[in-house]
Formats: sequence, structure tokens, C-alpha cells
Amino acid sequence: MKYLLKSLTHVLPVVVFFVLKKIFEADEIISTILMILVFVSYLYFTGFKRRELELLIMGCIIGFMLEVVLGAVYREQFWVNASLFGVPIWLPLAWGMGFVIIRRLGDIIVLHRKKI
Repeated sequence: MKYLLKSLTHVLPVVVFFVLKKIFEADEIISTILMILVFVSYLYFTGFKRRELELLIMGCIIGFMLEVVLGAVYREQFWVNASLFGVPIWLPLAWGMGFVIIRRLGDIIVLHRKKI
């Protein structure tokens, strides 16, 4: 049970961001500020681990490239008021946040498996 609760604490920032985005009916700039505030708060309360900055930057770059390139080739989604080459500014930040969160969830799963 502790394993599940610990996992949920890492997923919570994503849920909080999208709930706040919906509550405030946020435009792109407000969404970006919300993303930064939620992610910085998450890192403050959970601790910033060594080399996660590299992972965050890599996630932002890969996410940006995927969104822009795949958006140019196969436009399934359309972002209203997207000012970063057709992508909302907050979206690459969400990719970077996702990379960090997925790594942390992977650590929880691997450490939990070792105890079994």
C-alpha cells in the first residue's frame, strides 16, 4: 500500500496542473506559469535528485522536437494560441516533467520489486 501511495504522490502534480488549468481557464502564458509553479513545488517537496536537470532538459528538447516535427507531418491535434512553432509553451515543459516523473516511478517499481 505504501508503494502505491508513494507512486501517486509523483502523479499528483500532473493532475494538479490540469485541474488548475481548467479552473482558471488559463491561456498559454498562465498555463506556462502554472506548469512552472506546480513543477517547482513538486521538486521542492520531493527533493531534486542528482542529474535530474539533464533529464528535464532532455525531456523538454525531445518533447518539443516530437510535437513540432510530428505536428508538421501528421497534425492530429490543434493547439489554439500556440506560440512556440505551433506548440504551447507549457507542453515541452510537461514533457520534461513527465521524463522526471516516469524515472522516479521506475525507481519506485524497481526498489519495490527488490523487496519482494
